[in-house]
Amino acid sequence: GALLTVAALALLNMRGWLVADLLPPHDFAGYASAVEEVRNEVVRFGRIPEWSITWFAGSTRFTSSLKELATLPLALWLDPIRAVQTMTLILKVLAGLAMYGLFVRLFRSPAVGMVAGYAYAFSTPASYDTSVHLHVSVSYVLFPLICCAAVELLRQRRRIWAVALGVLVACQFSNNYVLVAICLAMVILLIILRPWRRVPEEDNCLADLHLTFRWCGLLGMALIVFGAFAASQLAWLGADLHNLALHSREDVAWGVEVFIEHSPFIYLNRENWLGSWLASHRPSAMPLFPEEPLRNQRHYLGIVAMVICATGWFAARQHHSLRLWYQTFGLLFLLQYWLSTGPSTLAQQIARTFHWPGSVHEPVRMVITVASIGCSAWALILYLRQRRQPQRSRIHRIELALGLTLLFCLASQSLFDVASTLIPPLGG
Repeated sequence: GALLTVAALALLNMRGWLVADLLPPHDFAGYASAVEEVRNEVVRFGRIPEWSITWFAGSTRFTSSLKELATLPLALWLDPIRAVQTMTLILKVLAGLAMYGLFVRLFRSPAVGMVAGYAYAFSTPASYDTSVHLHVSVSYVLFPLICCAAVELLRQRRRIWAVALGVLVACQFSNNYVLVAICLAMVILLIILRPWRRVPEEDNCLADLHLTFRWCGLLGMALIVFGAFAASQLAWLGADLHNLALHSREDVAWGVEVFIEHSPFIYLNRENWLGSWLASHRPSAMPLFPEEPLRNQRHYLGIVAMVICATGWFAARQHHSLRLWYQTFGLLFLLQYWLSTGPSTLAQQIARTFHWPGSVHEPVRMVITVASIGCSAWALILYLRQRRQPQRSRIHRIELALGLTLLFCLASQSLFDVASTLIPPLGG
């Protein structure tokens, strides 16, 4: 029933995708040409090409042909363009089912899983990015599966889940090696928050050395499996390092201007309803595409969904496990959003949107930074009191103080700058 429902939703949402006699926009043609190249090499010579000078759409940046090989059966049956279109439709259905399965397994809620699967696979950002970038479609399928495998590895502590996690992360690495960083962040957050807990004392690795060693062993096993399946890609990267060069500062500066939206209000721009306002309230470097309304929505988050999520906190916070799940996925989202702002800060983005003079950036940032330090001090004081006299109500206050600290940090600091300072190659 879930499969039929998601398939019906896919056809309803993407009916124009298959019937329109037009080449999909932007990078789609590049992925189709890469699929054609793989098909021709396999059929003519029986070998799989790792790289071709004719490839486009970023395919040359990735370390294997996983997505092209997955499309190969369709490319042998259909022409390359139709094969990539059909594969995109199939991957959207699989992504929706993967998210549905995650909610059913973790929360025993098929109805909520259906809604989550639909939003995940067919929301505006997904519809844009997964329609023109084949590797994004593949990653949408893998992320819920990786999350499920990581949760079950930590919760059930069985070797089969370590193997599954290693294989799935290796697939993500072969699909787009940059996205492995998100997988690592996901696993770290799950270890820290352990959202499946029904009581705070459950699965406390700091108080249970046996659990610590068990988790370390299973995660080590997952790492070994990942290494075995990703060995050829890792070897290729290592052998080719002398041919790789970091981007120059000029290229990075150009990329920051082109690929980062400098107004947070773009995330609310459904059906371009803020189009006329954004035209006059936006930094000059921020591109708008009046002839392509869908492209303007590629970062749309959904104001209705954001309001529902914010309101849902007041229901989730009453239940220990749901509160932890909310925090886990909220932090994962915040991490990705924070990185996406690049070397600027949220305060700078807002100031640029309203055309405030540059002289106000630093004073505003300093005020917000002081507020962040104050909230972190408040959290520390509450924590020390909690250690002496445990109180249930104080836990909520600690979480509130830490949440405000994080939000103020988001507004005043650049995670991109911090990361590139600690690991200089990331800046290039």
